[in-house]
Amino acid sequence: MSITINPIIVPIAAFIPLVLGILWFHPALGGKIWNKETERPMVHAFSVLQLLTFYLLSCILAFALLGFVNHQFAVMQLFASQEGFGDPESPAQKSFETVLGLVQDRHLSFGHGAFHGFFGSIVFIIPILAHWSMRERRGFRPVFLYWVFWAASMTLMGGVLGEWGLKIIN
Repeated sequence: MSITINPIIVPIAAFIPLVLGILWFHPALGGKIWNKETERPMVHAFSVLQLLTFYLLSCILAFALLGFVNHQFAVMQLFASQEGFGDPESPAQKSFETVLGLVQDRHLSFGHGAFHGFFGSIVFIIPILAHWSMRERRGFRPVFLYWVFWAASMTLMGGVLGEWGLKIIN
């Protein structure tokens, strides 16, 4: 029994924050509220380098979320550093296959991944945004606007990664 990572799902999931960002911060949608809350209006023209940087950072986030939303990936991480992992006759590989046989494809679903993506936005994004807000002496609304954007992005990314990120092969 083994785990395979879908190699195209991380780059696909990384587009979610870009698409949602265009919609969320567009002047006709969330951008209106943002422009009311800050002295500086939201910039909507991005250079190619900025877009590529945003995408690269989204790829890093998607790869991190892959391990956060898929418990089977975490099980593999526990055993991967053991001597003999990958060798069908080694105790480490046999133990890994036993645990994977118990868990199988449980929790590899959109809903479970979405839950973990949303939870990740609470435990990772809110503290970072709150820290940023306090340092720049911003109010609650900009933090809330950014968090809702990241909560939606990470929820959708987690759902996609949970449903299509890993496959269990017998």
